[in-house]
Amino acid sequence: MRIFFLFKSLLFISVLSLTATLVPAQDSSPAIATLLQIEGGVEVVTDKSPKGRRGRDGMLLFAGNKIRTSGKSKATVEYRDGSRIRLFQNSEFLLDLSEEQNTSRRTFKYLLTLNNGSLRGRFKKGLQRTKIRT
Repeated sequence: MRIFFLFKSLLFISVLSLTATLVPAQDSSPAIATLLQIEGGVEVVTDKSPKGRRGRDGMLLFAGNKIRTSGKSKATVEYRDGSRIRLFQNSEFLLDLSEEQNTSRRTFKYLLTLNNGSLRGRFKKGLQRTKIRT
């Protein structure tokens, strides 16, 4: 009985350590924005879900994510510095790059692409450099 318990314990520990090494680490890149105020159908395309998945209020966004809004849909993207971009219906928006700059104040550099549709941006004055490609 004692040998069986010892064998069972060793098997459990080895399986636990094996699964810990096989589980990939969480994405090391930090979230650059949050999806908010969703109205209608909004889809987010990521590396892990290239077909896209339904956007949710409070969903974290990372560099390389693409946001699509369908007809009669809207969504807000809020960046870490408090800047906001409102996406309107039938828009496709790509978060290319977000870098925190090495300056005395906390500033950011954004590179964004609007493939389709329209947006309204409200950026925090003096806290970032933003380029939007259309």
